[in-house]
Amino acid sequence: MTTTTIQQLAKIETVTRTQVELCERIVDNATGQAFYSVRSEDYANNYTEYTVKAIKAAGNYFLTCSCAAGLRGIACKHKVWAAAAAQVHKSEVKALAMARTDAAPVAVDAATVALEMEKAKVRAACGTQEAKQDDATITRVALATLHPRAIPAADVERDARRYRGHDFTLLRR
Repeated sequence: MTTTTIQQLAKIETVTRTQVELCERIVDNATGQAFYSVRSEDYANNYTEYTVKAIKAAGNYFLTCSCAAGLRGIACKHKVWAAAAAQVHKSEVKALAMARTDAAPVAVDAATVALEMEKAKVRAACGTQEAKQDDATITRVALATLHPRAIPAADVERDARRYRGHDFTLLRR
């Protein structure tokens, strides 16, 4: 099986959230090594699953994939998606560790953990190497993702009446 270094991959920042969600992190119980099962986005193949593994040698990480391109050593999309999913996972673990090791003992509830995890996903999706976002912006985006604004039913009905289509006619009404 031929490998690809992480430096050979296309920009990980271009990976979408949907593509990251196609990756599932699995830990081998026998070896303790983590790898990713990546579902293909090809709906005709009923989500074919490919295995992406990372091998560390000489200070570099090399990725392998079980798809046809990955077997030839080509930097396939599954390797890029798995690398992005690994970055999201590392961000989530770091956010949880930071929440646990705050200087003042603070009760961390499920909502706080969910917010920190969503902020880590937003940071990973934004590609923090290229665009510097402040924490307030990241928090606003994460909160909007977690709690979409509910529109009252009365407003929806009013707008439906207001913007309802009319039949076309050349005659005056």
